[in-house]
Amino acid sequence: MARPTISPQGALGRLLTGIDLTLVDIGARGETQPEFRAIAPFSHLVVCEPEAEEAARLEQQIRETGTWAASTVIPEALWSQDGSATLFVAKSPGLSSLRRPDPAVTGRYFNADSFETVAEVEVPTLRLDAAARRYGFETACLLKLDTQGTELEILQSGEEVLTSTLGVFLEANFRPFYTGQATFGEIDVYLRERGFELFDLHRSHLRAAGYDSAISSRRQLTWGHCLYLRNPAEVLAHGGEWPARHLAIALAYGHFDLALQIARRAQMPDDVVDEVLVHAGKETGRLLRRQPDAAPALVAGAAKDPRH
Repeated sequence: MARPTISPQGALGRLLTGIDLTLVDIGARGETQPEFRAIAPFSHLVVCEPEAEEAARLEQQIRETGTWAASTVIPEALWSQDGSATLFVAKSPGLSSLRRPDPAVTGRYFNADSFETVAEVEVPTLRLDAAARRYGFETACLLKLDTQGTELEILQSGEEVLTSTLGVFLEANFRPFYTGQATFGEIDVYLRERGFELFDLHRSHLRAAGYDSAISSRRQLTWGHCLYLRNPAEVLAHGGEWPARHLAIALAYGHFDLALQIARRAQMPDDVVDEVLVHAGKETGRLLRRQPDAAPALVAGAAKDPRH
């Protein structure tokens, strides 16, 4: 069931058309973030994928969908330095990394063989700030990182880009699956020191290696997908395009309370606020059709979100 998108014809669409919305997807194997689709017609999508075949496939996929205002595919890996590095290609390609898997950690879980290195490939690398200058996304609105253990190094290589960035969505491990990688706590401190707050966290759990399939057991916390956003007060104080860009991110990720707060406190036109409510209502209807028993949780002030 497709997520609702925002019409370019309405007041909200006209507002988003007039601002710089650049979304940078670092480690885009598979498909771009489903959440991006709501604001795709107004956005410049930048995709970073160092594996040549996957980069070509993504470029074709993006071109065929035709939903983006503009798009750029970067065939380099983002890293702490410009040059080249070894990509450790995993048996499960989505687990490939510039860091070598640590068998002392991966071996603790049932899917350890998925991390097994099946090839080592030299790939070109760029720092985030260098890539932004080369490919024209110095004013990126949102960074999405899913790079299997190199997220902190990439952020550290993009201090200039982060000054304009309003949101960061990333995968952070609670266990060091890769040698020398930073885990959640280090990444969290780094982003908080730069004005970001953790707004959402979707946790993943795994069963232990050699588990007994005849019994049920709680799984172990392993990694999470984290959404960091700037504090709304900072966004409103900054002014300019920041409130509208922040509004767009909130809409994309379904934080409609935040979207309405920004729209109203920034004194956006009433028809923009009305269309935010309409879009939120469509998304609520979609979720209810998928999970008809979830209605109380979807509208409650304090309840477990059924989408987690």
